[in-house]
Formats: sequence, structure tokens, C-alpha cells
Amino acid sequence: MVIKLSDAVAQKIVELIHKQSGFDVIVCDNTGTIIADSEQVRIGQKHKGSYQILTSDKDSAVITAQEAEESKGRVKEGVSIAIEAEGAKIGTFGIAGPLEVVPPVARIAAGMIIMMLRDEELKDFIRNQVRVLGTSVDQAANGEFDIVFELLKNTTESITFENGNCPEIYKLIDKMSNLAFKDTLTGTYNRRYIDQKLPVDIISTSLSEQSLSIIIADIDFFKNVNDTHGHVAGDHTLKAVADILSGCIQRESDWISRYGGEEFLICLPGAGLKRAVEIAEHMRSSVENSEIVYGECSIKITASLGVCSIKPSSRAPRINAEKLIECADNKLYVAKHKGRNRVEA
Repeated sequence: MVIKLSDAVAQKIVELIHKQSGFDVIVCDNTGTIIADSEQVRIGQKHKGSYQILTSDKDSAVITAQEAEESKGRVKEGVSIAIEAEGAKIGTFGIAGPLEVVPPVARIAAGMIIMMLRDEELKDFIRNQVRVLGTSVDQAANGEFDIVFELLKNTTESITFENGNCPEIYKLIDKMSNLAFKDTLTGTYNRRYIDQKLPVDIISTSLSEQSLSIIIADIDFFKNVNDTHGHVAGDHTLKAVADILSGCIQRESDWISRYGGEEFLICLPGAGLKRAVEIAEHMRSSVENSEIVYGECSIKITASLGVCSIKPSSRAPRINAEKLIECADNKLYVAKHKGRNRVEA
């Protein structure tokens, strides 16, 4: 049950996965030759590395590339997902077998998919969240067949290829991206998303000679909420504040992430300092005027916000994400020091 897709189709899907997930992706044929590459610089090269085989019915084992090829006859045939942290071993997840290609959620060509993830934490995430259950035994006369997989061990999805096309891949890659980059409590993006997206936005706005601003918002005296009403009420309050802050940004390019604890980072690409301060003040007043109801309790809170903005200039040194966050964090500290429930920029 190997689908024969052209290298061009494999390249197109690799680029789609890279665009929507930010992962570095290559596809190899059965000889280990790279036939599709998200960076478009490694096509034709041989991929070398060791593979960690995890099957649905066997314990994991670290083996070499040659042993991976030889293992086809030892384990159940099916599909496999190969994932690699840069400089580290490649992890293959799912059911090992003939080297048929599966991206995070779907097979795309004859060969294997390898996703070079940026850190061990992300590799562990994929290992824990995705388990390939298998493929359908019967293949329809028109070439359609299903690959069934499981996310978070409670969501089973089925996707279908027809003539090399798979519309569902868009939704499934979005789902994978959400699982990797969303904070489960608040529904906002998480710290990992900040680490990957903020540097990209800084470079993008710099190249287009636009400003970029960030806001760091912190809930004042949040410990008192937990101490007075309990941690469940505290979690409810965090979610409510996240919703309030999210409601204060309107553009598709703006985004919000949970920065840590009771802190949130808001990124405003293209917004100058004046506009960012206006948005921050709107957030501050919205939190102050809100009434968060939990059970029979009415919880009143305020927030302090620090704002920092950068504007490209040939005379100014380029500011990286770390320095920008440090600037906003310092302004947040000033807001706290001056009495809280205020904006400093």
C-alpha cells in the first residue's frame, strides 16, 4: 500500500507542513536520498543518522539506519513517522515497516518523512501526542485509503488520499500546531510559540521598515486570588484574563501568549509605541472594570503592563527578541513599583 507521488507533490506538501508548523522537513526515498526539502537546499543529498523505532505493539529500540531497513521484516508492516532534533538521533514513531512516508499526520510519498525539530522538548511532545494506529486493510478501487491515527489518546481521526491530494491535511496540521504551541489552560499561545514567532516578526517588520511593539501584562496580587479562593478559582481567573486581553486585539497579525505564571506577552507587528500604549491602556481598563465570577465569588483584579516598541533605523543597532522582552519586562517592573494597575512604556 505505497502511494506513488511525484517528487514535486512531495515538495509541495513539505513546504505546506513547514509553512503551517514551522518545522524543518525533508523526505527521503528508500535509499536515504532526500527527494523533498523545506529549505530546498538538500535535495539529492544522502541523509545519515540513527533511528529510534517505536511500534504500537513493541518497546522502543535505538538502531542504525541499516538496522532500520532490516527491521522491516521483523515488525508489523504499516506506516512510520520519523522525527529528529537537530544534531540528535531521529525518532520514528508509529508502526515500523516498509519505509513509506508519513508527515506528522499523513503519508505523502514513497520514502520516509523526517522532521528536524528545534529541541528535545518538542520531540518529546510529538512522541507523547501522536500514535499511528494503522492503515485500512482494504484499498478502494479509485486509489483511496485511510490512515488512522490518534492524538492525545482520545481523538481518532481518519484522512483520505485521492490521486495524491489530501484536503484534510490542512486541518490536521493546524491541530498539530495548536497542540504544540497552545497553552492548554488559557487557550493562548505558549512560551515555545514566543521563542519561535517573535524573532520572525522582528525580522519581517524590520525588512518592511515597520515598527513592532510588545506588551507584557501581569495580574496584580494574583497570589491573593489563589490564597483566598483556591487554585481552581485562580485557573478560572487566568482564563478569564486571557479572554479579556485577547478581546482587546483585533488584527490577524497580532497575537498573545502566556509568558509564564500570571504573565502574558502580546505582540503587535506594525504598531508603533503610541498605538501600543493605547492598546495596553485599553487592556488595563478592561481588566480593572471586569467582574470575574467563580461559583458564588466575585473576583476583582487589576493588571500592570509594560510596553516596548522598536522601529528600524540604519543608525540604531538591531534589537533581538531577548532584548525586546527585557525592555518590556523592565517597564512592567516600573509599573509595579509605581503602584500597579498602570501602563509604563
